[in-house]
Amino acid sequence: MNPVVVVGGGVVGLAVAEALAADREVTVVERAETGEGTTAASMAVFHRQNPSPTAFDAGLCRMAWERYGPAVEAGDLPYERIGSLHLAETGAFARRLSDAAVTLTDLGIETEVLDAGSVAEFGIATRGIEGGIYTPDEGYFDPGELVSWFAARCRERGCEIRTGTEVTDVRVEEGAVAAVETETGPIDAGVVVNAAGPWADRIDTMVGLSLPLARTRGPILDLRARDPPRPFTLFERGSYLRSHGRGLYVGRYATGFEQRETVDPDDPGSVGDPFRANVDDLSRFVPALDGAPVVDEWVGVRTVTPDGRPFVGETDVGSYYVATGMSGLGVTIAPAVGRLLARSIETGEPVPEELSPARAD
Repeated sequence: MNPVVVVGGGVVGLAVAEALAADREVTVVERAETGEGTTAASMAVFHRQNPSPTAFDAGLCRMAWERYGPAVEAGDLPYERIGSLHLAETGAFARRLSDAAVTLTDLGIETEVLDAGSVAEFGIATRGIEGGIYTPDEGYFDPGELVSWFAARCRERGCEIRTGTEVTDVRVEEGAVAAVETETGPIDAGVVVNAAGPWADRIDTMVGLSLPLARTRGPILDLRARDPPRPFTLFERGSYLRSHGRGLYVGRYATGFEQRETVDPDDPGSVGDPFRANVDDLSRFVPALDGAPVVDEWVGVRTVTPDGRPFVGETDVGSYYVATGMSGLGVTIAPAVGRLLARSIETGEPVPEELSPARAD
């Protein structure tokens, strides 16, 4: 069978490679170390909760958990179940979340509607909070352990993973991909999958493709906060909190295409004073933040699409596939993306139109 080259060794690229490696010769090409880019900078939350839930998106989560769940239950893949809390700062958003809770429950996702007073039990000050929703089954992975788990599964299936290998070009002959050029030489390819995260548009350009992908900055502070809220907590304004064993991460969850920014994934810049000021303001909701020292900081980069769903599937360039634009949900849906893309490559069955790159036309 035609060999496959997957460009990108983050969680999405490795999930795609694992799904394909059972039946194909697969090579993963990663410019740095596996998982060192977007995956390493993420909170690695498995996120079923959604303020605009649909049956399709819930189905992607179920498909992904069919891969994660058995490994978690067997103890092979560590997972910290902490629940997820989404808080409204306006009455209009509180009503939207209440409506979402009905749909989420109908979709089989246990969801509790909270009034303004009941958020206090989670360590949140009630003043300025209009309500929210809580889903108890959500949690997070350790990004490094998750990547190592996927990489091990890939190698068990005979997949080759080349790290420290920069892609310099993708060769196209007679309208279809033929090879991936790297600094160390070409790799023959009957199929190429672009799973390069925030570098995806650079790979697309090599084959003459342009998809509407944008990037947003994700600044994160690591604070030594005492008694922080345990659930993953997302505020209406787009700030989030995620507890960990030594304190609390505070970040910015910018996943809208309209929030796109000029950001170089190789140099995303510093956290910045405006974000620090926003974290200081959050202390009125989260007493644990008040006076908590910052011990680390970094900036992640998200790749987003106009409708918030990734581009997954074959493009107009023959045998060139994409798994890009995860819009902050890469860890959550990576196994589903891998499964759908592998099925499409092996059988020719198109991916669901909700994910197809053709919707960008």
